[in-house]
Amino acid sequence: MTVLIEERHASRISVVGAVRAPGVFQLEPGLGVLQALALAGGLTPFAQRDRIFVVRREEDRPPVRFRFRYQSLIEADRRSASFDLRHADVVVVE
Repeated sequence: MTVLIEERHASRISVVGAVRAPGVFQLEPGLGVLQALALAGGLTPFAQRDRIFVVRREEDRPPVRFRFRYQSLIEADRRSASFDLRHADVVVVE
C-alpha cells in the first residue's frame, strides 16, 4: 500500500503601502485590484490615488509594474476591470 500526501499552497497576493490593513490575502478567481484594495481596508487619506501599482514577478524575467489610477478602478474602465491578479502579485499603494 502506498500513501501519497500532496500539499497544496493557497494562491496569495500581498497588498502594501498606504492602505488601512496591509497584508497577505488569499487569491480568489477573478480578483481584481479594486477588490484587493477592499480586502486591505481601502486607501488611507495619505494614499496617492494615481500611484497604485501591481508588481508581478515571472520566472526568468525582471519584475513588471502595472500602474492604475483609483478613479479608473472605481469607474471600471476596460483595462482596469479586465486585469486579474495572479499568484504572488503585490499591490503597492504609494
